[in-house]
Amino acid sequence: MSEIKLEVTGMTCQHCVRAVTQALESTPGVDKAEVDLKSGTAVVHGQAEPDKLIAAIKEEGYDAKMQGGDLSYVLLYTSPGCPDCAAVKRYLEVHSIAYEERDVTAPGVAEEAKSRYGVRVAPITVINGDVLYGTFAEQKPRLNAAFGG
Repeated sequence: MSEIKLEVTGMTCQHCVRAVTQALESTPGVDKAEVDLKSGTAVVHGQAEPDKLIAAIKEEGYDAKMQGGDLSYVLLYTSPGCPDCAAVKRYLEVHSIAYEERDVTAPGVAEEAKSRYGVRVAPITVINGDVLYGTFAEQKPRLNAAFGG
């Protein structure tokens, strides 16, 4: 079981804490969520993906990011032989940004991307729940904004 720490903003009362806790605990892969109003944090135990946790919190009307500000969960959908995919990977590696890669040619992966993010053509870059797609040139300004590049 892993532990994911999130910063949650917008909570003002215990009702907010309950709403965030319920949203997190209803996310697939979550065993337990501990939300603290005073510190504005959530600690999630289980195997859920951070982008899904952040999306669940945002659906409740709050904002969230990985704790530490500069820590990001990056999910990258790629395709073999795709030059834009290779360019995004190089960008992330040059900037020492860890990422999880998924090949859209693998069974079910393109459908997963389409159902989650509305697109199935690589590269698709998901940073803490925010979705970037298109060519590397189109993604680069948003990558620079997200990572200070």
